[in-house]
Amino acid sequence: MEEAFDIILIHDVIEHISEKYRLLEHIKRFLTPGGLLFISFPPWQMPFGGHQQICLNKYVSRLPFIHLLPADIYSSLLHHFGESQARIDELLYIRKCRTSIELFEKLLCTSHYRIFHKQFWFINPHYEQKFHLKPRKLPRLIGSIPHLRNFFLYLMLLSDTIMRNRIHELDYLKCLFIILMIIFHLSHIGSKYPYAKSIVYTFHMPAFLLISGYLINVHKKPEIFLKAMAWIFIPYTIMEISYACMSMLFPVWDGIKEISASVLLGKVLLDPIGPYWYLHTFILCGTTYYFVHTYLSSTPFIRLLVTSSLLLLFSYIFHLLTFANAFYFMAGTAIHLGKRPFLSCFPASFLAIIPLVFLCSQPENLNRGTLGGILITGLVISLSLYIYKHLPHTVKQASLFIGKNTLPILLFSPRLYRTVQTLSAFFFVRPDRICFLCTATVITLYGSIFIAFCLDKACLSPFFFGKKILI
Repeated sequence: MEEAFDIILIHDVIEHISEKYRLLEHIKRFLTPGGLLFISFPPWQMPFGGHQQICLNKYVSRLPFIHLLPADIYSSLLHHFGESQARIDELLYIRKCRTSIELFEKLLCTSHYRIFHKQFWFINPHYEQKFHLKPRKLPRLIGSIPHLRNFFLYLMLLSDTIMRNRIHELDYLKCLFIILMIIFHLSHIGSKYPYAKSIVYTFHMPAFLLISGYLINVHKKPEIFLKAMAWIFIPYTIMEISYACMSMLFPVWDGIKEISASVLLGKVLLDPIGPYWYLHTFILCGTTYYFVHTYLSSTPFIRLLVTSSLLLLFSYIFHLLTFANAFYFMAGTAIHLGKRPFLSCFPASFLAIIPLVFLCSQPENLNRGTLGGILITGLVISLSLYIYKHLPHTVKQASLFIGKNTLPILLFSPRLYRTVQTLSAFFFVRPDRICFLCTATVITLYGSIFIAFCLDKACLSPFFFGKKILI
C-alpha cells in the first residue's frame, strides 16, 4: 500500500495537466480517509492565465490577455518577439490544457470530490513574494458571476473526497462476494453443492447491498444524482433485456416464454431475472433514500424510518423488490448516518468462525430475511476482514482491482459463464471439476473487465456507462 497523507498540495500545477480526471483519481490513492486536497490555479481567461509572464521578452511577458488570441496569431506574436520554439511549444501546450473554474468544478464533482472551501483572489497571495504586490480578494459580486469571474481571479480550493478515499477492505469484500456470485451461478457447481450454495446465497448479495448502502452519496445535486442513476439504469436495461431474451434459449430460473414489449418492460421495471435484480434494487433503494434525505427536513432517524417505510410499501404492496434486500441496504445507510466507520461495525476476528459454523449448520438460518441470516452476513464480513490482513500483497492488489470493477463484472459475467459452460461441453471438459471451476471463474472475471476495457478503447463507454473511461 502506498504511503498516505492527510493533506496534498497542488499549487499552480493543474493548468499544465491534460488528463486532469486521471490525476484527481490517482491522488485518491495517497489521501488518508478524511484527507484534504489543496488546489490553486489561474483560470485560463485571467490576464496571465496563459503564463506569458515566463517569456524572456520583457514587453511580451507583461502583456495581459494575449494568450486569448487565436493560436496562430499567438504563436506568430511570440516568434516575432524572439521567443524560442521550446518556450512557444510550452505556452501552446498550456493553451491546450486550459482550465476554467466551471470546467474544473464539474471535474471535481465527476471525481467525487467535495469543495470544502473556495477563495477567489484578484491578486494572488504569492505575488507578494514574486512581484511585491499586496494580495487582494475578488469582490464577492464579481466572484458570483459564472464565466465572467474567470477574467479577473486566481482560484484556491480546499477539497476532500465525498467518498473519503477508497476503503481497500471494502473493495476486497466486493471482490470476494462477486467471485462467489460467479462460482455459484455456474449451474453445475450450484447443483452439486446445494447446501454450500444455500449458505453463500444467505450472505453474498446482502453483504453487497450493505456496502452499497454505506457508500451511496446523497450529497449531490438532484440533476447530478439522477444522471448517475440513469447511467446505471441504461446498462442495466440493455443487459436485462438481452438476458431475458437469452432465457428462451438456455435454461434460466424464471425465464420468459415469449418476447413482447410488455413482457420485457415488465422484467426491466418490475420483476428482473438473473443477477441484474441487484441493480434494480440498488436503483430503487438509492433513489428513494436520496429524495427522502434531500427533501425531508428532519432528523437522520426519521429520514431512515420514512425511507424504510416506503421500501416496505414497494415490497409488500407493489412487489417491486424484496424487503429483506432493502433491509441490508438501509442497514448500510444507517451505519453511514451514525457516522461510524464501516469496519468498526464488523471487527476482524478469526473467532467469528465458531458462531458462523454453528449458525450455518442449522438450515433454518440459511435465509437472509431471518435473524440467523443477518448474523451470518455480519460474521462472514468479520471473518473475511481477518483473512484480508493475512493475504499476500499481490493477492490484495488483485482483489482490490476486481473490487473496483464489480459493475462490468456484474453486467457481463452472465454471458461469459454461459459461454464457458457451453464450451466445456464442446471440449468434453467435466464441469464439476475444480479445474473447470477455477478456469471458468478467471475467464468470467477478467473477460468481463476486458469487455469494459474494449468499450473504453472504442470510445463507447460514454454511451453505455456515461463515463469516458470505466476501467
